[in-house]
Amino acid sequence: MELILRLVSENIFSKKVLENIIISILIIGAILTIIPNDLSLSKFTSNYAVQIMLSYLFLGTLFLLLKQQKLMLTSFLCSAALCLFLKAYSNGAIMLPKQTSDAALKVAYINTADADGDYNQLMHSILESDADLIAVQEVTPDWKEVLITSLTEKYPYQKVVTRIDFFGQAVFSKHPFLEIDTFHYKEIPNIKGSIRLPKTQEAITFVAAHTMPSFESTSFYKDLREHLNTIVDKLQDVDGPKITLGAFNTVEWSTELQDFRKILRLNSSRRGTNPFGQIPYEHIFYSSNLECVGFHSILSIEGSHVGIHGTYQFRNIN
Repeated sequence: MELILRLVSENIFSKKVLENIIISILIIGAILTIIPNDLSLSKFTSNYAVQIMLSYLFLGTLFLLLKQQKLMLTSFLCSAALCLFLKAYSNGAIMLPKQTSDAALKVAYINTADADGDYNQLMHSILESDADLIAVQEVTPDWKEVLITSLTEKYPYQKVVTRIDFFGQAVFSKHPFLEIDTFHYKEIPNIKGSIRLPKTQEAITFVAAHTMPSFESTSFYKDLREHLNTIVDKLQDVDGPKITLGAFNTVEWSTELQDFRKILRLNSSRRGTNPFGQIPYEHIFYSSNLECVGFHSILSIEGSHVGIHGTYQFRNIN
């Protein structure tokens, strides 16, 4: 085995030119993934940043076995840079804060498309989540009837915007809405409202949104940024706690969501990403006067992903 590795190493990496080309490719790949720009290739690689980070780690190990020190060092440094980049835009807490005895808001996001038309399974998953506030997306007339029939007893406060396409939305709450309204980006509805938990004084404002699906085109990212700016206009003057949730159709470390979160000073609920799972396009962001004490996927009875669930409490500033 050692002889084979030595022969491969001597034959393939004997030329410095080839080594420098490989180093350049590795560095350019990391730069395209990390540094914000409008190149289509960069947008694509950014979506797969977790997988690319692991690929660099694998290559670094391979180059270590082949005794290619420069290539090994470059790969490991690129992997480390990507790791730090990803961590900077996820929930950075080593451990989630402990939930106190104070009131906590449980929020869930559900997409009916993930249910594959299985009404009963999705209703079971929603009720099992026991969330205080549930945002449901891709609500068609058929789904509206099922949702209202199944959830009204437990969630009497509702706002439903029905569509025959995938932009229908609904919000269900255990607690009365202090305000509830619909605003649009182009013809896409967004639901904005606020609720107050029992025995608390401060209202929590929320926006449930569903942006245009990604087609990895320049126009998509332009529309996404404009849609996010529309949400910013609705939330920028809100001083109290706020939460945004829904399908934003891009990863949380994308340039668009970085800018969106920076303007509104929002934190990400997600602490990490499964490199072998689907790309996380569903998000719950929350303001700094709240803290996330729990975040996980909502699964169907069969174990398939149907949504996300987060628990939030008021931050103790003492």
